[in-house]
This record gives sequence, structure tokens and C-alpha cells, in this order.
Amino acid sequence: MFDKLVEFIDAIRGGQICTLTAFSSVKMKTGRKDKETGVYPNPFVDATGEPLVRMVSTKQIRLGRYDSIMERRTGEEFESAPLWGGAGVHLSRSIVQHTGTQEQYLAYTPENTILRQTQWNDGRELSPVELSRLDEWRTPSKPSEAVVAWEICKLANVISLRAAGETFYNDEC
Repeated sequence: MFDKLVEFIDAIRGGQICTLTAFSSVKMKTGRKDKETGVYPNPFVDATGEPLVRMVSTKQIRLGRYDSIMERRTGEEFESAPLWGGAGVHLSRSIVQHTGTQEQYLAYTPENTILRQTQWNDGRELSPVELSRLDEWRTPSKPSEAVVAWEICKLANVISLRAAGETFYNDEC
């Protein structure tokens, strides 16, 4: 299913800076379901409580195995922690697979976030009024003191990836 994307990623030279555009879900409170209508009061979730909006981020990333990038940066041997408590397997330099779910992920070192935008799942932008109403339903995130050394992104969530003057577009997003 993601053969062309994996082929594009594997052709990228290790450690190269790329531009990734991908989406992730927005964590939200649903509120209590109305007993008579069965509807959640949150206008940004569907009948099952799933979000109707998503966060789209464009960021600069560096592909390649995190431990080898750290070794080059520090000059010391480095071993990254195992993914998902050991349930992650590297299929290539930048592709990992969860052995339980069999889902594939892009593993990368984040460099810089360029743009973050919340939009409806169908790609429409939220109006300024909708954005202000959305804030009251978002689950507050807990600030972390930990330095994010690397991140993962489901291959299914990749919208586009640009590297070395070429761009891969995922037509299914």
C-alpha cells in the first residue's frame, strides 16, 4: 500500500534534511452524551466521540537512524531506546514497523516546525470563530521537560514529503 512512499524514503540519503507534511489527531474532551438525543455537546466530534478535525503540521526533519545521527553529532557511540518497549522493528534506515499492529511509521529527527494548522478531516480550514470554539474542547497538553530526540509518523498520515528537489504526494490523504 505504501510501496511508492517507502521507495521514495529509502532513496533519500541518510541524514538529509527533508520537509514533511502530515496530519495527526486532535485530542479533545467530548462532554457527556445527551441521554435523549445521544449526541455529544462537542461540535468537533462525531457520534462515536471521534474528532472531526485534525492537526496538519509541516516540519523540517532529518531522516536516518537516530542513533547513527547522534553518533555523528557527538562522536560517541549511542544506542536509542527500543520503540514501543521492543515491539518496533526497523525495516530500513527510516521505516519502522510495530510488530503487534503491523503498522509502518516514518522515524525521523525533528529539526524545525514550519507550520501547524487545525482543519476539518476533509481538508477544509476552520474559520476564526470555529478555531476559538475549538480551544474550549481541547484536552490540555502536559508540558514536557524531555528533549524530543526523534519522532515517528504513521505512513498513512503522510500528506507529502520533499527531499532533494523532489516531492512525494500521498493521494489518499
